[in-house]
Amino acid sequence: MKQDGIHRPGRHRWWVLAGLTLLSLILHTFATYFVGRSLPEVGDDGKPAIKRMEATYVKEVKLSKPPVGLARPVAAPAPQTAKVGLAKKRKPRPVEPKASEPKDKAAQLAQAASQAASSASAPAVPPSAASAPTQVATAASSPEAAASRPDKKAPTFEWPKATKVSYNLKGYFRGPVTGSGVVEWLKDGPKYQVHLDFRAGGLFSSESTSEGLITPDGLYPQRNEVINSWPFHTDRNAIEMGDDEITLANGTKIPRPPAIQDMISNIIQLAYEYTLDPAKLAVGQSTTKVIALKDRLLSARFDVQAEEQIDSPMGPLRTFHVKPTYSNVDNRPLLDIEVWFAPELQYLPVRIEVERSTGKKANQFKATLEMERPPQQVGAQD
Repeated sequence: MKQDGIHRPGRHRWWVLAGLTLLSLILHTFATYFVGRSLPEVGDDGKPAIKRMEATYVKEVKLSKPPVGLARPVAAPAPQTAKVGLAKKRKPRPVEPKASEPKDKAAQLAQAASQAASSASAPAVPPSAASAPTQVATAASSPEAAASRPDKKAPTFEWPKATKVSYNLKGYFRGPVTGSGVVEWLKDGPKYQVHLDFRAGGLFSSESTSEGLITPDGLYPQRNEVINSWPFHTDRNAIEMGDDEITLANGTKIPRPPAIQDMISNIIQLAYEYTLDPAKLAVGQSTTKVIALKDRLLSARFDVQAEEQIDSPMGPLRTFHVKPTYSNVDNRPLLDIEVWFAPELQYLPVRIEVERSTGKKANQFKATLEMERPPQQVGAQD
């Protein structure tokens, strides 16, 4: 089109150019998003991301009587001068916050968690537990301890090499959603990994991994990683859990409390404790722990709410509903997890409710994961 002797492009050409530009931006955004998700070799802390263990499952878990575990020996009493609290260590020298860090912040976190640590049911695990046998819950060596067992011939607890529970997901995230989930346990010698993954359609997904050591007291987490993904946004964070000190995802360093777990390892730790001592799973009973999140520690009490029969692919299933209560919650994001444990399925978590109820309203999420098929397993002898 010419006007005043000057050639000017038609209006439709401007629309074409604008459309091509917009398409290019969309393709670039998608490419950046999916490439970023597919290359999580390095975490936000600059350390290599966890390399996930793999397993080939050979059998399904069958309904059976609850497994019998032997209670571990009672730990030797602590010296009278020792103080029970967050900084309690088996080593003589306690860990203090680094000089470059705000001591008052570390002290606040320590005080918030020490209340739960002082009443936790399991004692602190020393760093030397890394050399403990991988098949834990060992028998007591003293005649008095052996005489206190209800059945001297009962087998000791034996960790399977791998176990996988798959779920259907129904929930709400910016509208009703459906999806899938999985809890997976894997073992390689003294090392373990626990995964909790779920996807809510194409709107939200979460991949959480706990990695650490197997000890006579159960799981001793060393690193926790979480990858949360929304459309065009991925949030990665990691917690380093050393023998003396924990480094949260926000960089805060604090002394390691006794019997601490992360959100994911705690699911399996509870199942382990219920196996060794079924009385802990009676309605009305509680287990107290300290739970590490990416930016703080939580004092948590896990209450056995009720015995409930739920429908499952294996028929009606007896379960116990365990619900956490946190004593120092604020308005920061929190992924709250309730679990239904099934004694006749090796105390596995057959139903899970997950809720992200704080933080930005647009990112709030709630879902129920129901077991969709019999659990899969690789046994200790397979």
